[in-house]
Amino acid sequence: MSVTRQLVAALASIALFSALWISSAQLATPGAASPTGLAPAAAQEQGGSPDAAEVPPFKPVARVSSLMAGIGSAFGSMREVFPLPGDEHRLDRIVAWSEVIAELSNVHMRHRRKPDYLEMAADTRSIALELARAARADMPDEAQLATLFETLDNSCSTCHDADH
Repeated sequence: MSVTRQLVAALASIALFSALWISSAQLATPGAASPTGLAPAAAQEQGGSPDAAEVPPFKPVARVSSLMAGIGSAFGSMREVFPLPGDEHRLDRIVAWSEVIAELSNVHMRHRRKPDYLEMAADTRSIALELARAARADMPDEAQLATLFETLDNSCSTCHDADH
């Protein structure tokens, strides 16, 4: 599967997770002041502001193994473009794959409640976001990108080696 198709599949997964997250919200009544157009009916009936309504709690629907497959696909795709500094879309791909890994790490944090698992998922998310920020810089530092990529790889290995 091409890198572009893998990226589209991963981003579609994130869109699906987002849609599931807000699935219990209902469309706002006409004229309701909501920037998203979404608000729970109860908040509207009670005269509350749709913007102040609570978002329903997130509950993952994918198995951990499915999330791992998504992270593995994203990481593998990023590994393929990393050594290609002449590729004009390389940095955009690094940003996109890093953000996919960060978002899937967010979902991982809701799967298991063991403190070490939560901490490792949060670390992976932070490193992935730092890599995305570094790749978005006006003048990305290749040494920093390589170090962050290796740190991300080590973060994954540390979690896999742990007994959760």
